[in-house]
Amino acid sequence: AIWLMARLCRTTLRHPLLLVAGAAFWNFGVLLGVVGILMGDSTGYQWLEFPGYASIVLFTSYTLVISWAVLMFRFRRGDAIYITQWYLLGAFLWFPWMYGAAQVMLFITPVQGVMQAAVTWWYGNNLLFLWFGAIGLGTAYYMIPKVIGRPVYSYHLATIGFWSYALFASWTGMQRLVDGPFPAWMITASIAATILTIIPVATVGLNHHMTMRGYFRLLHYSPTLRFTIFGAMCYTAFSALGVVMSLRSVARYLHFTEASIAYSHLGLYGFFTMVMFGSMYYIVP
Repeated sequence: AIWLMARLCRTTLRHPLLLVAGAAFWNFGVLLGVVGILMGDSTGYQWLEFPGYASIVLFTSYTLVISWAVLMFRFRRGDAIYITQWYLLGAFLWFPWMYGAAQVMLFITPVQGVMQAAVTWWYGNNLLFLWFGAIGLGTAYYMIPKVIGRPVYSYHLATIGFWSYALFASWTGMQRLVDGPFPAWMITASIAATILTIIPVATVGLNHHMTMRGYFRLLHYSPTLRFTIFGAMCYTAFSALGVVMSLRSVARYLHFTEASIAYSHLGLYGFFTMVMFGSMYYIVP
């Protein structure tokens, strides 16, 4: 994300040693978290397993690292903001909001009873969509046009896709709690929002396909393009599967099966990780 922001802002990275220090703190926080789990200090919440003392280090490190990306955007050259920058800036600002909210509501002043499950799933789904998803989509929007050497098919479609993604994805999460002891409106709102994520999925998929039209032969020669296109296809499959699994008629059969884990893995490994592999083939000589 930092590499993309520097390239698109057409500016140099200021004070890189401080950024390296932030990365070192991050690795130290991960080490603390892993040791804490092995010592029995796991919190027991999905995707928030690291104990509090590791979370403080990680959050501080994250703040240091992302501050550099925001600073580069502040000192960018030119007024135009590329699609990738929309998604990256969104991810930078969304993550501290959802991570901080989850920490407050689960550990600092914890909510009671079943509301802990509601907060956990809200955080988990938002992490998938608004952090991993936003960075993955932003990277794909950069890599595909860059490798084939032509502009994105439609900025209008990209605008619709971004804002609808920001609006609807943040409401998801509660659909994982179908038939649980929760107010019906909470689950119904998340189901409706999940169904409406079809709008950004369709616009992003159409934009990528039309951008690639006539250039699919390059898939034979470019590892970056192969990984990125495969990841983009998995994003479509991941989102479509999420819509189907959110329906009450389907959830009652899949709710307590491995399908829920498979859904998360499709988003993380099928979509996000593949796009990251593609970007590494482009960035690293």
